[in-house]
Amino acid sequence: MIWSSSSADNIANRLRDFQHPDVNRNRTEVSVTPFGHKKTLLRVELYANDGTYIIDPWIVNGKERPGLLFTIDAISRSINILAIYLDREYQGRGIGTDFVTCLETAAINEKIREMALKPDDLTAAAAYWQNKHGFVFDPYKPSLMIKRLD
Repeated sequence: MIWSSSSADNIANRLRDFQHPDVNRNRTEVSVTPFGHKKTLLRVELYANDGTYIIDPWIVNGKERPGLLFTIDAISRSINILAIYLDREYQGRGIGTDFVTCLETAAINEKIREMALKPDDLTAAAAYWQNKHGFVFDPYKPSLMIKRLD
């Protein structure tokens, strides 16, 4: 199967259907935006059942960025996790773990070859990604963790 822009839409639709007991699925929003040459940016907004926004934005060069952000590269057929930050109140409930599993399942269904991310140097993020999701450090890019899906 050749990857197409409809694959990004299919992944977005799967993420819109993400289910977790602490997440109000009816309020989940996923925006799909072309991003550079043959890339797509996915921004996800998750809300708790009481309407609270549960994603913690991250700051880059003094600017606030969405806390749940991914790119899909059509050429390499890969997903790059740019940010996945939950508000502290919602950490430890399995929301992030379940969300990444949902993303991975959607990626496999669309024949994505690999997921990648740069773990936060200030936390135990690398151990989390390795132990929970099977990511390993890329031998050619030591700051990058990858997970082969094919």
